[in-house]
Amino acid sequence: MGKFAKLGKNNFVQELKDVKVLKLTQSNFENIRDKDYIQHAYSIVYQQFHNYFENGLRMDSFGMQQCRDLNKNIVAMKKDNKFLEIFQQTYRDLGPGEVLMYLLHDKIHLAGGTQGGDLRIGTKKIELKAAKIKQNPKSVKGPLFYSFMMGQNDMSDTVTNLKRLIKVAKLNFEGTSIKTSTIDLLRNNFKENQGSDDGGKPILGFNELEKLFQKQAHDQYFKNYQFMFVGQKPGQKDGEESNVNRNFGRIIGYIEKVKPEDIFIENFSRGDLKPMVRGKVIQ
Repeated sequence: MGKFAKLGKNNFVQELKDVKVLKLTQSNFENIRDKDYIQHAYSIVYQQFHNYFENGLRMDSFGMQQCRDLNKNIVAMKKDNKFLEIFQQTYRDLGPGEVLMYLLHDKIHLAGGTQGGDLRIGTKKIELKAAKIKQNPKSVKGPLFYSFMMGQNDMSDTVTNLKRLIKVAKLNFEGTSIKTSTIDLLRNNFKENQGSDDGGKPILGFNELEKLFQKQAHDQYFKNYQFMFVGQKPGQKDGEESNVNRNFGRIIGYIEKVKPEDIFIENFSRGDLKPMVRGKVIQ
């Protein structure tokens, strides 16, 4: 007998005419008190996924093996077009994929939108990031996870030094953005310090500049969490048969402790520095 058979009336789902509707808010996912009922509610609305929600992972530990176990269910669920609907559910401040992980693991609850560490299991705080993979990047040894944001962290020192180096390199600064191609050019051709400006202040080369970024990003953000990366939803330019499409929704990486030397600058977009992180890819 499965765990759902022991449950009483489920108040998290309502039937309206011929449609079953979930009655949930973000706060329902911020603990595991009602986990069985929430998983059951989803199994009523999405009957094709019943077995995955009733038989979720149950262990208190979490690591690479649990990511592989979750992927077995995710890959099977992706065959149904309703998978995308669940993956993209956000309930106000929750990110893509968070609800899915909550449903597939009995011990995971969500932090909600006001705290870091999206997934909580025991004392572990795990940031869940939708990302892409660079298997063989040109200027940095990979593989790298990229195309994600760090959130509200002060990287102004790095940005200021980047702009000064761009000026020395006689490159165009696009105002609110610095392209990945520009970052690669600086990384490859302006590695060393470039003397001083008119005020006598040293102009950092890219090597020193990136070391500054690594320390700032690690101290303010990466050292505080473990990281799970899931494949982003493919964009139009990715193509239907691309590796991005294969990776969509599944866990592509898990890093228990990010090292400063594994953090790199990807680009500067919409006022934020975007990082790349080196780590092992989950095939």
